Amino acid sequence: MKSKISHGINLFGLSILIIGFVFMSFPSKSLADTLALSFAKQLGDGENGGSGANSITLDTEGNIYTTGYFGGTVDFDPSEEEYNLNGCVGKCSNTFISKLSSDGSFIGAYQFENGENSWSYASSITLDTEGNIYTTGYFRGTVDFDPSGNTYNLTSSNYSSFITKLSPQEDTPTPSHSHIKSSGSSVSTIAKFLQEQYQRALAVGADTTPYLQALNNLNPNTTTSPDTTHRTLKQGMQGDDVKQLQIYLNTHNYPLATQGPGSPNNETTYFGNKTKQAVILFQKANNLTPDGVVGPLTWSYIK
Repeated sequence: MKSKISHGINLFGLSILIIGFVFMSFPSKSLADTLALSFAKQLGDGENGGSGANSITLDTEGNIYTTGYFGGTVDFDPSEEEYNLNGCVGKCSNTFISKLSSDGSFIGAYQFENGENSWSYASSITLDTEGNIYTTGYFRGTVDFDPSGNTYNLTSSNYSSFITKLSPQEDTPTPSHSHIKSSGSSVSTIAKFLQEQYQRALAVGADTTPYLQALNNLNPNTTTSPDTTHRTLKQGMQGDDVKQLQIYLNTHNYPLATQGPGSPNNETTYFGNKTKQAVILFQKANNLTPDGVVGPLTWSYIK
């Protein structure tokens, strides 16, 4: 069943569905016969909230950015974990921006905070070649358009358009503690948050010590000092270090395959999807961001 959403007012009970398809070439077949479902992800689930997406774009690494509107308390992590944003309640809406990896794994989400009796509604998002994020839409009242924790208010007595530009280090900004699940399976959610903040600090040359100390507190028996002696590995790369990584995964209960290329004693020098999926399993088991990329922090957990 299809429903019509009017100006972001009737929010509650609505969710976002992100669907990926792979096109295959077959002669004389209908469009449906040439599509294979890659994944389908739901964003914006909440008992007292709802959301709607208006625009989607990709960066050079295939990460997925969406923007739109939401209201109430909404979980933007499509996995079993929880990452809530708290928006206004009633006939109003907040702008959100969500970032997922190319396989649909959660990376981050944030919002523009509304003042009293104010709202915002994003209609479009795009990125430039340097990774800067641009959004546009309209708002009314007073809205804080800086998601970093600082304040940058714009005020409109009627309806006004807005345009924002966020630099790359702000694509997963620091959320307030209310966005982190505080019980149950919270450890992996908190670790994900700390991993994101570590990566941001590392990218801009800031002090990473607080995040490393916090990660050590979550995993006191594991050294989380970043290992910079190895190059970062990801899907599509080749080399002897890829083969050594595969051997490690296969011998530590993260097998790439049970037979054929990638299986024990059949490791290769190519980092393909099987390697990526095994890395993701390893990262999840160690409360690391499950992006399938073996960077300094993931290397530090490989003993």
